[in-house]
Amino acid sequence: VAIELCDYPSEARIRHRLGVLRLLRLAGAQQVRYLRKQLLRGNEFNLVLAGTKMERSALLEDLIDAAYLQASGLDWNLPYTQSDFHALAAAGKDVVLGRASDTEAILLTVLRLLIEIRQKLAALEAGKWSDTRADIEAQLSGLLAGSFQRDTPAEALAHYPRYLKALQQRIERLAGQYAKDQKYTASLQALTQPLLQALQERPALLLLSVEARTYRWMLEEFRVSLFAQNLGTRQAVSEKRLREQWDSVSRWLDKNPH
Repeated sequence: VAIELCDYPSEARIRHRLGVLRLLRLAGAQQVRYLRKQLLRGNEFNLVLAGTKMERSALLEDLIDAAYLQASGLDWNLPYTQSDFHALAAAGKDVVLGRASDTEAILLTVLRLLIEIRQKLAALEAGKWSDTRADIEAQLSGLLAGSFQRDTPAEALAHYPRYLKALQQRIERLAGQYAKDQKYTASLQALTQPLLQALQERPALLLLSVEARTYRWMLEEFRVSLFAQNLGTRQAVSEKRLREQWDSVSRWLDKNPH
């Protein structure tokens, strides 16, 4: 852990968040050792990790990061004094194990569903539905990007199983509903493109802007409403509501150019 001078407040906030998280892990070193021994173990995890070809060590460290971050409420409660840090560490200490256990259960479900999704994609007729395949791969890459457990809000991470179940249903229905799927895919791409462009310019945007973070997870709920309406959404969502939310993101970007 080091002290560095940053050019912009937004950059400082992102680095500070990771620095405090590192300090929390160092302060709880014994607890971290325990979590490393206990988490992602057993035959079930061995099977799903082999099936998804995902690396245990990277997932484990990301999970522990997520547990500490959630337990301390770090994303909305960054400390700037020693006393505030110690209070934060003390308040979160007894919550870390529970958060880690909850996140581990979500991860196991997600990896099981990912294996099923990969199997369903492999079973699709070769050479067909390339636009849908590309959209699905982009969705999975976004959901399972590096440090996704740490950097996804806990309330969104809890809904990952539903997002993947919606994706399953999309694949299952694709052969009989391709024209509708194409229409939905085009709509999603038009709504997603402004966010992708903003993220190219500001990679940490989702950690800095509540407005952008809201938009990102509204997009995921919109996917559920399009492809698996029977699963329900956690908020009212539509193309119109998304465009209105993007207006809020645009205003935030204008006010926060750096």
